[in-house]
Amino acid sequence: MEKSHNENSNDSNQVSSKDGSSPNNPSNYKKQSDKQSNKQTIFLDVDDVIFNSSEVVLSILNKKYNLHKTDADIKDWSYNSIYRGMTRMMVEEIFESDDFWSQIKIREEFINSILKDDRIRKGYNWAFVTQGNNNNLLKKVVFFLNQPEEYKEYFDSVEFYGIGLNESKNKVDMINGIQVDDNFEKLSNTNAALKVLLKNDRETKHNNYGCATEMVNRDDLYIINTFKELENILLFNLEERIF
Repeated sequence: MEKSHNENSNDSNQVSSKDGSSPNNPSNYKKQSDKQSNKQTIFLDVDDVIFNSSEVVLSILNKKYNLHKTDADIKDWSYNSIYRGMTRMMVEEIFESDDFWSQIKIREEFINSILKDDRIRKGYNWAFVTQGNNNNLLKKVVFFLNQPEEYKEYFDSVEFYGIGLNESKNKVDMINGIQVDDNFEKLSNTNAALKVLLKNDRETKHNNYGCATEMVNRDDLYIINTFKELENILLFNLEERIF
């Protein structure tokens, strides 16, 4: 990957930047090193945007607690809608567990709409902006570095921004860029030119109109359900440069 930035600094397994600069210096988040400045940058969330994260969490909880929950039961990212006893620490432990990482894969929708479309893949610069603890962020970087040769060029060009769980994604300078996330809160205070809320055909407290009144009548927010819709937006923008 082009660069890795990590806000967490209290763990020996922290992600480092290839250029030798400190990944924990907040100033790193305010510099965009796009090699091709004429291209816009797409800032993608990772969990449930690129990864099948909630699908894996659901599988783990069903097996551990002998549940029979389905994807339709997921209503929150603390997963109390699946198992009432969930705590933040329990969620963190799952997201860094071997069981979780043995089941994680890149979503087919992302592969079909982004990786297999040369116009989109090569028409933009790309950055991944994701939250987690140090172990989780490190495993994300390692995962992306070990992708098939077919997509090596793409993943090698991506900038990786690892954000602490108590930090905000507004640390990343997204000016003139397009941000894609499945959580409205993570979109609401960044400086991206366009914010795209990807719902994945789920209704959760993080993506419905009840989660924030400011979702209504925002001209910088698109709400979509599928990657196919995102594909159409990005293709149209390449032709018209409307954002």
